[in-house]
Amino acid sequence: MTAVLSLAVVAAFVGVWFALAERLVAWSDEITHLSAAQGLLLTGRPYLVAFDRCAALTPVQYFRGLEITWLAAQSYRLFGESLRAARSTPLLFTVLAWLAYAIYA
Repeated sequence: MTAVLSLAVVAAFVGVWFALAERLVAWSDEITHLSAAQGLLLTGRPYLVAFDRCAALTPVQYFRGLEITWLAAQSYRLFGESLRAARSTPLLFTVLAWLAYAIYA
């Protein structure tokens, strides 16, 4: 019964997430990672993209949280560049953590 309830909570969370993922404004730390993810896709290095200059690459490389940046770049590659695609990586790990808790708790 607990596993069924946990799966229902996860399903509800994912449904709400899909409804809100594109509507909520990106946070400042998200924008930095997503900008570096675009640079990573374009050059193979996490260069930040300057959105105020027609998405031109800057000489600044962003190595903080490089794993998250790399996962966001792979998500962009799979699903296209969108806020929903970028936010799918944290969603995946959240769902996996909830499922592991439901199975092993």
